[in-house]
Amino acid sequence: MQWYDFALYGAFATVIGPLFFPAQNPSTAMLAAFATYGIALVVRPVGALIFGRMADLRGRRAVFVLIILIMAGATAAVGLLPGYAVIGVLAPVTLILLRAVQGLAAGGELGVAGVLILEGAPIRRWGQMGSWHTSTLALGLGFGMGVASVLLLVEFSDPSQAGWWRLAFLLALPLGLIGGLVRRRVTETSQFLAASQAGQTVQQPIPRL
Repeated sequence: MQWYDFALYGAFATVIGPLFFPAQNPSTAMLAAFATYGIALVVRPVGALIFGRMADLRGRRAVFVLIILIMAGATAAVGLLPGYAVIGVLAPVTLILLRAVQGLAAGGELGVAGVLILEGAPIRRWGQMGSWHTSTLALGLGFGMGVASVLLLVEFSDPSQAGWWRLAFLLALPLGLIGGLVRRRVTETSQFLAASQAGQTVQQPIPRL
C-alpha cells in the first residue's frame, strides 16, 4: 500500500506542484512538490521506531492492521485536499503533514510486516519468506504507476478532465479497507503470544536498541 502511494505522488508531481505550490516560476513549484515527496522518506525511520515499539508492546497483528488504515486514510485525504487557490497556504501545509503521516506509516509497515512474516515462518524458510516480502513491494509500485498512467492519458487527451488524478488517491481508501479486513484474519505470531503469556514482553524496547 505504501509503495502505491509513493508511485502516485511521483507520477503526479507535475500536477501537484502548480496546484498546491503556486509560484511565478514553474520550476519552483516543481521543486517544492518533490521536496514534499522526500519528506515521507525522511520520517520513515521515525515511523519504524513508533510502530515497532507499538508492535513489541501490543502485538504485531493489531499494528499491522492499524498501519494500512493510516496509510489509506492519508492517501485518500490527498485526493480530497483543495488546492492553493481555494484554501491558500493551508493547502501546502496540509499536504506536507499528510506526506509525513504516510512516511511514518511506510516506515512502520516495512519493519512490522517483516517481523510478522518471519515469526510466522519456519526458520529454514526465513530467507525465502523475507525475500518474498521485499520483492512484492514492486507490485505496489507497478500498480500505482499503472493507475497513474491511465489517468494521465485521460487528462492529456482531454484537458477538460483535469482533476481525474484525484481518483487514483481516493482509490487507496477501498484498497486500504479491504487490506485491513484481510490483515485482521492474520493470526498473532506464536513467539509474541508466548512472550506475552510469560510476561516477557519488553516494556521499553527503544532504550534497549
